[in-house]
Amino acid sequence: MSATQLPALLDKQIGQLKAHDLDAMMNNYHEDAVVMRPGAVARGREEIRDFFAEYLKMNPQIEDIMTADGTEDIILYYATIRIGDQAHKDVGTWVLRDGLIWRQTAVLVSED
Repeated sequence: MSATQLPALLDKQIGQLKAHDLDAMMNNYHEDAVVMRPGAVARGREEIRDFFAEYLKMNPQIEDIMTADGTEDIILYYATIRIGDQAHKDVGTWVLRDGLIWRQTAVLVSED
């Protein structure tokens, strides 16, 4: 992983993702959060929990964070994630409310 200085909440979420700590990850989401990826939308903590439970079953491995930046209420990141034998570029944004993830978008782009 590169030496990019990560926003605190992103750094925390990455550690929890690596540990497959779904309960801790859910504590980072606002009660009326929305997570969106192409073809998938999860609204509220229950749907988001189900979304990430399925995602963690794929054992995603964060290989590199090329860019991560933030303001007081927005985080933007660009990373490489490996799922199985396939590497993907992951570009995403988080909009924060009350210090928690309120809106999250991400796009995975295959490197092939």
